[in-house]
Amino acid sequence: MRKEVRYAFQKTSPVMLGFLFLGASYGIYMHKLGFNFLYPLLMAATIFAGSVEFVIGNLLVQSFQPLTVLILTALVNSRHIFYAPIAIIN
Repeated sequence: MRKEVRYAFQKTSPVMLGFLFLGASYGIYMHKLGFNFLYPLLMAATIFAGSVEFVIGNLLVQSFQPLTVLILTALVNSRHIFYAPIAIIN
């Protein structure tokens, strides 16, 4: 069991490090925009596309336009339409 855990940690540590730096940069970005630490925490738990989190921070500072947010989120998430056929083929 210990050998498998060590192997899994070695294989996944680069991805974990990438997420650590992305999360830290997002937290710093939201702090610089003037948000409490709860905002990025809740947005990270509820927003599907991680790249939308960075855009939403800027949109929340400006006057809120729901249609713009909806269209922007749909466009960013539309990339998953292209991922699905590849997953089905493989």
